Amino acid sequence: MAKLTLDEWIARLKKNKSFNANAAAIVEIPAKSGDWEDYPAWVDSRLLSVLQKRGMEKLYKHQAQAVRFIRNGQDVVLVTPTASGKKLC
Repeated sequence: MAKLTLDEWIARLKKNKSFNANAAAIVEIPAKSGDWEDYPAWVDSRLLSVLQKRGMEKLYKHQAQAVRFIRNGQDVVLVTPTASGKKLC
């Protein structure tokens, strides 16, 4: 059996009566580009070099906000979508 593309898999799922009987809603959230900020000036140059070598040129806005709070001794709870940079926080 050939592998399905994501769009094909979703189309099949939407046609599945058993799935639809148990699904409260099917919602597609369009992708959007991230909001970015430069690294704070206090980030160690060695860390900055490693991050940039891994393709992390800037911080997502929520990452920058989180590190500011953490640096100020505040607690942080971060809830963001999949693949939005929580690991770095």
